[in-house]
This record gives sequence, C-alpha cells and structure tokens, in this order.
Amino acid sequence: MIARRSLVVASALTTIAASTAGAQPSAIRDFPGVYVAVWVGAVEIITGPEVYPMTDAARQAYEAFDPFVSDPRRLNDCAPEKVPTLLWTANPIEIEVQADRIDISFEEGGSSRVIWLNGASPPADQPYTAVGYSVGHWEEGALVVQTTHMDSPTIVNDLGHPLSADAVLTERYWKEPGETTLRLEFQINDPANYTEPLSFSRIWEPSETEQVQPWECVSLGTRDDSEPPDFDELTRMLEELE
Repeated sequence: MIARRSLVVASALTTIAASTAGAQPSAIRDFPGVYVAVWVGAVEIITGPEVYPMTDAARQAYEAFDPFVSDPRRLNDCAPEKVPTLLWTANPIEIEVQADRIDISFEEGGSSRVIWLNGASPPADQPYTAVGYSVGHWEEGALVVQTTHMDSPTIVNDLGHPLSADAVLTERYWKEPGETTLRLEFQINDPANYTEPLSFSRIWEPSETEQVQPWECVSLGTRDDSEPPDFDELTRMLEELE
C-alpha cells in the first residue's frame, strides 16, 4: 500500500435547523466540527466483539475467505470503499447539511454518503450500493442512523466476516455533557450470519487543522489481466512522495 498522509480520522458531524422534527438544539450547536481519531501508541481506539457468534454458513464463508482474491482494493486502490468498512477509516470526513439530509464526504476512497433526515423508507426499487441507504433522526441529543441496502460482502474489507444483503447497521453519535469527545457506538444486526447483534465503538477528539483531501489512488490491474496496471500513475505518485 502506498504511504498515505498521517493516519488521522476527522469527522465533522452537523445537523439541520433546530426546527427540524426531533432535533435537539444543544446537539445542533455542539456537533459541527472536525475530529481526529484517538490513538494509544500506534493502535487506534476502536472496540469490537472478542468473538463473532457466527452461524454455520458464516463460519464456512469466513474460513473460505481469501483477501487477496476477494478484496478488490488489494489490487485497485481506486475501488470504492464500502459501509460498514468506512466506519473504521483513519482519514478525514467532511459533513455538509442540506434541508433534508446530511452529506458526508470521506477522504477514504473519495467516498460519499447521504443520511436522509426526513424519515423516508427506502423506495421499493432501492439498489444495493457501496454505502447503502441511510436515514437518521435525533434521539435525546444523539444522532441515530440506520443503514440498509449495503452491497459489501464483508463487515471489513480484508477480514472476511461475512455480511448478508439483509444486514442492518445502526449508528449512534453523541457527546457527554461538558465533553468535546465525539462518541460512536454502532451495531450490525445480521441473523443470517450472526446469532446476536455485533457491537462496536470508537471515539474522536475535535481538531481545527484537518480537512478532506482528494483521494490519490492507483490500480495495479486485475488478476486476469483484463485491466492492465496503471504504471504511469504509480510512478507519478511515488515521485510525489520523495
């Protein structure tokens, strides 16, 4: 993997006007900003289950998983990053608020995500995409987001824990009274693969220096040689790192 800018996570969470149904004025005032990941030594503070309670089918898929074959980003750094993997990103996030939605731009993979705030259910013909379909609402000062229609085959790209088409991702962002730390807890409910919901969490601290940069990526081609590697782009990127 080509060296990247400093491994930091920045997240700017913001909201619609205080008059929006269910919105909490204090959260609207406190959430906007840029945040960076919290590290202990070289380890980012992200927690997850010690044991994944997999079904028999999930166990078989996990044991058969080969990241060098199944993870497209092992060869193509320009392949789209997917939810829920994006929740582990160590790169900045930028949030823009519209009248009825939150737009999240990720430096990771140049990805973007829309969280609808009007409570609308996904349409009947909603396609499955890299970032899925997300709706959000305010709940006692916390931003709660539910995402479906994710087309990611795994929870994290290269770890092999399977994710079904019926999986539901629920995120909760909040700050404790008097604190600036942004906290996230999220659950993955996927009965086809796990006998109980999986819980994860992470935290960020505010930063005034980070911003989302254009994603510099390169493709090393496909294993069947149907797409040749982009050596010119790889050379250019390596020269910039000197």
